[in-house]
Amino acid sequence: MISVVVPTKGSPDLEDCLRSLSRQTRKPKEIIVVFDSKSDNNIKLAGKYGARAVFDTNGTIGGAYDAGASSARGDIAAFTDDDCVVPENWLEKIEKEFEEDIDVVSGEDILPDNSSFFQKAAYQIDKARIMKTAVYGEKAKNRLRAANIAYRKKVFEKESFNPSLTGLQEPEFHHRLFKKGFRMKFDPALYVYHKRRNSLKDIFTQIYRNGKAKIELIKMHKDMISAYDVLTFLYTILFLISVIYLLKGDSWFITTTITTTAFYFLSKPLLYIVKTKEFVFYPHMILIVFVREIAYFLGIMAGLKSIFKRSGG
Repeated sequence: MISVVVPTKGSPDLEDCLRSLSRQTRKPKEIIVVFDSKSDNNIKLAGKYGARAVFDTNGTIGGAYDAGASSARGDIAAFTDDDCVVPENWLEKIEKEFEEDIDVVSGEDILPDNSSFFQKAAYQIDKARIMKTAVYGEKAKNRLRAANIAYRKKVFEKESFNPSLTGLQEPEFHHRLFKKGFRMKFDPALYVYHKRRNSLKDIFTQIYRNGKAKIELIKMHKDMISAYDVLTFLYTILFLISVIYLLKGDSWFITTTITTTAFYFLSKPLLYIVKTKEFVFYPHMILIVFVREIAYFLGIMAGLKSIFKRSGG
């Protein structure tokens, strides 16, 4: 039997998500909606679709996931986001996936057809990474999607989400699971419809939070550092050097830095667009990639600053 967990902070799309869960060809054992604070309207909405309300006392994203996993009574716990709409056979597909000897399975979260032009442009980054066949092990671990994932309940008897984390709680959890030998699968045939951020401000907020959270993860697990994180650190050094040379008035170094930066921010979105062949989105992608990179850089800096303060520096 499958328990469905929906962590939420009162998204206006929550009812659409619950409605899609109520129409499943394979009925769930239960639907659990995890709230970060009590709200009569939200409780009534959950009850309208036969869902059970659970409250996270930690006030963190990791805490919400942990509360949902702990409350699940089914043999399988499936998670989706509150701004997702799941196909009618979503749970039926999940049940079939677990006929294999696996502990965790995830799939794609694709963009709804009625999305805005901006959302479609932002989606090009994910669309360029869509896989055609299922993968297992480490390749699967690196593709697991929080908006569309299911675990055998026994997984939570040995490991749990870290309730202190305010971001990237799933990658941290999956990293521990992989190291403990849990079997993972990513299957693109298993999908949900998932809205994307609809403004540069929303994208900035999300990626900034991820950058800040990544420093916490690296502090916990040194082997979670990626090439992208290293590049971000190198960007920081280059930025500081650029400031020094700017103060000195060294025009050659400044020109070289500007040229290199411009090449990077023009070529990276182009690589995504070449893969998706959606060239109409290229101008928007330049700005979206720029905002994402700056947000991650500032998030990394904020994370480093926070750790430096806690260490008494």
